[in-house]
Parts: sequence; C-alpha cells; structure tokens
Amino acid sequence: HFVDANSVYAYAQTAAGATPPLRQLTTPPSGANLGLAATADELFVGQYLVAKVQVFARNAIGTATPLRTIAGPTTGLGANVDVAIKGNELFVANSGYANVLVFAIDANGDVAPVRVIGGPATGFNAPFALAFGVLMLPDRLFGDGFE
Repeated sequence: HFVDANSVYAYAQTAAGATPPLRQLTTPPSGANLGLAATADELFVGQYLVAKVQVFARNAIGTATPLRTIAGPTTGLGANVDVAIKGNELFVANSGYANVLVFAIDANGDVAPVRVIGGPATGFNAPFALAFGVLMLPDRLFGDGFE
C-alpha cells in the first residue's frame, strides 16, 4: 500500500514500471494522508493536517466510510505523520507535540492514549517515521524525525 494526499493505493508485491494499482481507496478530503499501517483486517491511515487516524476495512475500495476514527482534543494528536502497529497497540508519530502516542488497537473517537512516549530524555524533536525492529530486535520501536 502507498498513500498520497487523499488516496491509498494497493499494488501487487511484484509491481514495476507504470503498473496500475490493484485498488484505490479515496479517503475523505480532510487532510494529507501520511501514515499507513495494516492488520489482517484493517487499514490505519494517519492524517496530518487534521490530526486524526482513520481506520478502514483492509480491502476497502473507492470512497469508503471509515470503520472508526481517532480524533479530538483528548487524543493529544497534532500533526501526526506515521502509524505503526505492534500486537494490540497503535503507535502514532506525533510531530506536532514531539512524542509518540500509543492507543489500543480498537480505539475509537476522542479517547486518551494508553501511554505517551515523549520528553527530553527520548531525543524526540519531531518524530516523523516509526518502525519496529525485525529478527534481532523485534520488540524495539525506532523513530526518525526532523530537527
């Protein structure tokens, strides 16, 4: 899957050249899509300009309605740019507030994160990208950002 301002595109793993997408999900025109993560059943789209995470069916196509949306003042979201999933938790790189917010995987609405990773000791200035280690460091969260 790949994202642009208002769409999510799904391509075959072997796609090359000017291959058209297998499907396109058009998200509501409310903000730039930047973050993308998936489970077996759901697609999580972080929207930067409007500080929300929208969750769609993984096989959603066309103009689909989100299954649920994480947004509102209680969430602490502000300029969220990437999302990652580990187990039953959703991690959100929250550049606007120099932290990473952790929500339950089934969070919905204006809900508080279950925890916040932030503060001077973290080294976060504006976390921009998230990834979990594989093989040797599977439980480590890596963040990258701008200064």
